[in-house]
Amino acid sequence: MVTKADIRLETSQKLAFRPELQQAVAVLQFSTQELWQYVQQQLTENPLLELKEEGEGGEPLEEEVGGESWMDYLCDASDLGFSQQEPASSPEPVPVAPGPSLYEHLLQQLAFLPLSSNERAVAEFLAGNVDQNGYLRLSVAEAVSLLGVPEAEVVKGLKILQSLEPAGVGARDLRECLLLQLERNHPEDRLARLLVKEHLRELAEEDWSELARKLGVSQRELEQAVERIRQLNPRPGMNFGSNWVEYVVPDIIVQEVEGDYEVLLNESACPRLVINSTYRDLLRHPQLSVEARAFLQQRLKQALWLIKNLEQRRLTLYRVAVVLVEKQRGFFDQGFSGLKPLTLREVAEEIGVHESTVSRAIANKYLQCSRGIFPLRFFFASGVSSQGQEVAAQAVKWLIKQLIEKEDPAAPLSDQAIAEELKKQGIELSRRTVAKYRMEMGIPNAAKRKSR
Repeated sequence: MVTKADIRLETSQKLAFRPELQQAVAVLQFSTQELWQYVQQQLTENPLLELKEEGEGGEPLEEEVGGESWMDYLCDASDLGFSQQEPASSPEPVPVAPGPSLYEHLLQQLAFLPLSSNERAVAEFLAGNVDQNGYLRLSVAEAVSLLGVPEAEVVKGLKILQSLEPAGVGARDLRECLLLQLERNHPEDRLARLLVKEHLRELAEEDWSELARKLGVSQRELEQAVERIRQLNPRPGMNFGSNWVEYVVPDIIVQEVEGDYEVLLNESACPRLVINSTYRDLLRHPQLSVEARAFLQQRLKQALWLIKNLEQRRLTLYRVAVVLVEKQRGFFDQGFSGLKPLTLREVAEEIGVHESTVSRAIANKYLQCSRGIFPLRFFFASGVSSQGQEVAAQAVKWLIKQLIEKEDPAAPLSDQAIAEELKKQGIELSRRTVAKYRMEMGIPNAAKRKSR
């Protein structure tokens, strides 16, 4: 057998995720606190950056950076509707009521399930071994040994735990977590489930063409399944708090002005950066060494990219907020009853970006209006049918709550009775759906609400 070595040239198309693009994606997705931490880190590492003070302008550096004309725009973003507040070194947090911990949330759901004493004991034990990310840090064998019960009872308790909200809770690894969410939210997507179950490592390598050929699907079908997987939450327990008060900073402020709504960006929540004047002048110095000039120009390029990405974050967040206020005008006028179903795709098409961009833009962001402070995701509500139109699930929950508040304490409404009352208003829900919404609001059943 003769072996020989040869050299071949091959061409292939590949998506290059440049550092600048990685930074743009990260900056867009950061919460206010995370953004300030990141900016402080960049200020420490890059001497050319400094926080912009009140009334300070920025001088363009066309001759140093090869005609970066957009620097003129970066020095003035008054068209973005900033609220005129005194800039601060850090944003002022607004306290909100602490929510239940993940363990408390799981116990609340278990309390309303028709379980035997043994089933409840096993499920509560397993819930106590779920970490803050929502993962079960205990094997079935360990639970059997600690509880002294048959393995079948522990397996049944695990299924009960994994049937609770949030979807994916009680998983023992990432693959199981994603599969639980897909089975709950996208049971029809067999391709996405197959990718998670058998090709998770290949997904991380992002070799789409080879994977599509291997599975016998089109590139488009594969990309749609991958995008659906990307929208899943790998840490379903992280949205639940602990026992202390949570502080949030509203990124968007909506004010009513003469019957209309004005969208403002919270200036204190959006750090604005400029180029340090000392280093700017140093770059123009004729006697600057080649090495020093190369170093400063590299840092200048990094600084300009960060400034551009921060401004792009502001612009995207502002455009999303304007569309949200327009689409959910009923909520700002009427409250919860006026909330309408809204999807990421609708907003994305309105402003001409991809759905994932909108998803990142609203992540961990808050809106303040006369009705309170709400996460931006609150305005993306699923819908139910009502007289041929779609009504937001949040609005239906509000109606259920109103019916329960007005009921006779001596004869509270059953879930079936609530469903019938809603039907009179043109909203058709099954008894199970009413029970689900009621439990999500933490409202006990009719038997426990009855006053004796």
